[in-house]
Amino acid sequence: MFAALSCAATVTVMLLSTTVPPVPRYLIAALSWLLVSGVFVLVFLLGKRFRYAGLGLALVLTDLLAGDAWRVRDVRNTAPYFYPEQLACIDRALAGTNARHGIAQYWDAKLLQCLSRHRLTLAQYFGTLEPMQWITSQRFFGERYHFAIIAEDEGPAFRLPREQFSASGQVTQSVSCGNRTVLLFGSPGLYIGGAGTGAR
Repeated sequence: MFAALSCAATVTVMLLSTTVPPVPRYLIAALSWLLVSGVFVLVFLLGKRFRYAGLGLALVLTDLLAGDAWRVRDVRNTAPYFYPEQLACIDRALAGTNARHGIAQYWDAKLLQCLSRHRLTLAQYFGTLEPMQWITSQRFFGERYHFAIIAEDEGPAFRLPREQFSASGQVTQSVSCGNRTVLLFGSPGLYIGGAGTGAR
């Protein structure tokens, strides 16, 4: 009953929301209650024996996962730190500069900020230069930015307007890193006004 009510509540919120389109993945949290409910049922049925059964099962699963991870490391020659060449190229483009506060599209911002070996702060923007304030922090956004990372293969909705940046005359360097381009801006940096006002 609890799982059914959770699913119903999630579907209701999705249908009433005017800002978030209904997406099937949002049901994952509600459907996971089936697993949680199953654990409660096992606790009720097994009583004190559940702690031993649960501990044994956890140890078996941990052993299987650890063994699989070890085999993947040996067979695929997995690097201890994920650092693809494209990200290394972006870091090289920023090396030797004080450029640490930039903008990128939504699908790049968190990934590049997390995996870069520099202490980057990346604000996420739409292709219209409107801030995309989704799963982020307001402190990432500012009025001026040192650089922009353009995802050349993205559609217009997400691809930052490279031509508009170049036309502003502030681009001092452009570095191509695969299907990403790093644009470095001269002092005082790229200024982005209010939402949808563009760059100047």
